[in-house]
Amino acid sequence: MAVAPLNKFLTIAIPVAPGEQTIYTAPTGTSAIVLFAQVSNVGIGQSYPSVTFTHRRTSVATRTAGNVRNNRLIKDGEVPPNDAIILVDGRLVLERTAVVSDSIVISGIQTGITTITDAQYDNVSGVTTITTIDPHEFAVGNQITMTGIAFTCPSTAGITSAIFPAPQSAFTITNVVAENGNVGISKTFVVNTGIVKGLPHTYRPALHQFVRSEVGSVQKIGGGTFKPTAASYNPLSGIVTFTAEHDFADPEIYTADTNVTGYDPSTGVLTIKTTATPSGGWSTGDMVLFEEGALTFSCNYGAGGNKSYPRVATGAGSTTDPFYGKFIPVTRVNDTTFTCNVGAAGISNSHVFQSCIPGSIKRQNVKVGLATEGFVFKCSQDNYLTEHKYPRTTDPANWGSASDEIYVNTPGAHTFISGVADGISITDTATNTTVKYQALTGTTYNSLTGDLVIKIGSSHSYDTTDKVKIAKGALRFTCDKDGNQTNHDYPRVTDPVYNKTIDIAGVTQGSGTVTVNVGKVNEFSVHVGVSTAGGLVGPLQMEMVCSILENSTAQ
Repeated sequence: MAVAPLNKFLTIAIPVAPGEQTIYTAPTGTSAIVLFAQVSNVGIGQSYPSVTFTHRRTSVATRTAGNVRNNRLIKDGEVPPNDAIILVDGRLVLERTAVVSDSIVISGIQTGITTITDAQYDNVSGVTTITTIDPHEFAVGNQITMTGIAFTCPSTAGITSAIFPAPQSAFTITNVVAENGNVGISKTFVVNTGIVKGLPHTYRPALHQFVRSEVGSVQKIGGGTFKPTAASYNPLSGIVTFTAEHDFADPEIYTADTNVTGYDPSTGVLTIKTTATPSGGWSTGDMVLFEEGALTFSCNYGAGGNKSYPRVATGAGSTTDPFYGKFIPVTRVNDTTFTCNVGAAGISNSHVFQSCIPGSIKRQNVKVGLATEGFVFKCSQDNYLTEHKYPRTTDPANWGSASDEIYVNTPGAHTFISGVADGISITDTATNTTVKYQALTGTTYNSLTGDLVIKIGSSHSYDTTDKVKIAKGALRFTCDKDGNQTNHDYPRVTDPVYNKTIDIAGVTQGSGTVTVNVGKVNEFSVHVGVSTAGGLVGPLQMEMVCSILENSTAQ
């Protein structure tokens, strides 16, 4: 028996903040009618903000899922002082079917916007202290909106990143912190954003989403150009990791000798003796990188104990060491010893060298230049509304001369750790039979060629007409990128051989190995500089009210 549709009236009232926000999405099993929508100018003084109001239709059909069509009902509609603009005064139908999902989206443009560089949140009291890049010009009692602030927090799903506030809210300033005794140039203010007991939140700079790169955006110095197909930027470390076909040589790896290595905290000079001698010995001008936590020292400062360097910031209140992720120049002492400056400690307490992660010191001579505005990203600062091109001419990584060339780090050699039982399936095409194996010690991977040699036993009878399928996570490796400190399981869902049957490229029957090509590690990273920017704040200038009628389509 058919059930009569259920109607439900909704009123949505929110501030309109800088950037884009989704006001409403029709739930599954409903159609909805927007009966009325209006934005009012509630700002102080003569402000003329504007809004764009969009009907967004997203495909949820199997073959076209994710395709988006935006229809702007109003574009850059100006809202005069003490006035309002009506966005909908009638009926706008929103559908949610098996093939489409409709939403209404609003974005605002206003004056008085500045960038947030820090947000210290107390989850017990709800008090949040905001720091801005420029003086904010707010006073106690002012109402503000904030958008695109990224936090990490220990949720039930593990450590996650969330964008705040969601949904959008207005906040009232309770305190303004003077800058050098002058409130008028303050860059810090306090608001109460609400309590989330038991979930501490740690501010992090804006999250970035790679959009595209231009042809030839990476130039190998003395070689060809590359067009990365993917990129990820960590603003805390300043490292960009690219995915692209390349021919970069892996850095040479070295380990510090405990007998000579030392650090002067007052000058920042680090003296390193390596256990192996580089070809030709160490030379002044060689470029070295210390992987995260490569060197451990003891120090009696504070509570004392051992600490490993270099460190990367984990969020607000922590800092990234100045030599983290960077290739820095060295000065030769002799064939096995060099000095370099990693930054003064700011304390006089002696540091005593304890240990070095094997292979965590890298020497490299491969450099690249990054083309001006060769890479396009969106970021959480404006809720991923606009595209931004990097590097800009003002960015340290912008390639304008030889001094802007950046040394390249690669994952380096991979070391096999273990295989999962029945993780390797081999099909004998002559008999059409499949047998499952576990990869054994003796399995190797060449990241430069992509060749994976899998040892499945003492001997076998397979040949190059047969097929192999590797289960997700069937192979565990470490790599030189972090001095073999962490395990990584392959293939991942993003790897080219994930859930695929591939040809055997070679066999050594008497040794029990088969060789397949799983693809090269087309990854490299460079240091382009850290960022603290994350989120926007501005005076409350616009508020929206929207009335919606939901109609259940369930039978």
